Amino acid sequence: MIRLKLSDWTDRKQEPETEVSEDLSNPDRGPLTTRVYNYLFSQLLHDQIAIGDTLVPFKIARELNISRTTVRQAINLLAEEGWVTTSDNGRITAVKQPKTKHPENVSASDFNRETETEATYRRIFEKLLNGEFLLGQNVSAQEISNDLNASLGTVRQALDWLCARGLFIRVPRRGWQVVDATPEEIVDIYRLRLLLESEVIDRVIIKANDLELENLVKDCKRIIEQFDDLNDSDRRQIDYTFHRTLLELSESSVLLETIDPLIMKMALFGVYQELPPKTSLKGMKEHLAIARVLQNRDVELARERMRAHLLRAKTQYETE
Repeated sequence: MIRLKLSDWTDRKQEPETEVSEDLSNPDRGPLTTRVYNYLFSQLLHDQIAIGDTLVPFKIARELNISRTTVRQAINLLAEEGWVTTSDNGRITAVKQPKTKHPENVSASDFNRETETEATYRRIFEKLLNGEFLLGQNVSAQEISNDLNASLGTVRQALDWLCARGLFIRVPRRGWQVVDATPEEIVDIYRLRLLLESEVIDRVIIKANDLELENLVKDCKRIIEQFDDLNDSDRRQIDYTFHRTLLELSESSVLLETIDPLIMKMALFGVYQELPPKTSLKGMKEHLAIARVLQNRDVELARERMRAHLLRAKTQYETE
């Protein structure tokens, strides 16, 4: 699964992230939650997390390329031992520092694995968003293999993964074809998103802590400030990343697996829709408006802002 970090766009470009699952963890190091606990404990021990510092699960998950759920489980272990506390508003603070060496030292680099298939999946997705493939185009796994210097088997597996996300379809005896859609089908996607992303708003209000929402607002502001330095591909990826970030903040795997393919499809279809820069800027300002009302915990207004944002995008296809 492709994961893009919204805050990285304030530094112009970013590398999408892939989540490390329990199955990918080194069996000699134990379960992933234990490894994250050991990593955070080591940070406390070496004063890289000092007393009074705030631990942000979302940022730690981004740094280590793992799920927020795993990070929260590890932080709960720290809390049980009295190393951190959680305030009423969800802020997690380091309150005690260990004095003795922990038996297991884990560095952030231990988590930053990306298999060849994951890297190939990500790079093909980037090619889609850069407009290097046309909608409905048949693609050659061999040509992609040569272009990316990846094995043919790896490319085929990555294309199958992208089929599962709805971006390619498998054509018997012809290989893979970039998905296409009629304006009516695109409108149907937006109708689904209008229904489902309201639920995302509700979950974010409940699950996200104050610091996470504050950072979301800051990231949206910085992106707007740097708008003139972004190209069309950047702007499409930023829109995808904003909605993907809300999905992750909702902490709902069901919503993530249901909505993320729809957002990915719309990012792809947007490649072939010519929109003036002012329209993209308007969308980013709408992102900021949504983030601000989420920060204020105003669920009704946040729902209203999200609905207006999606309806405006939907109308662009209805009027073509």
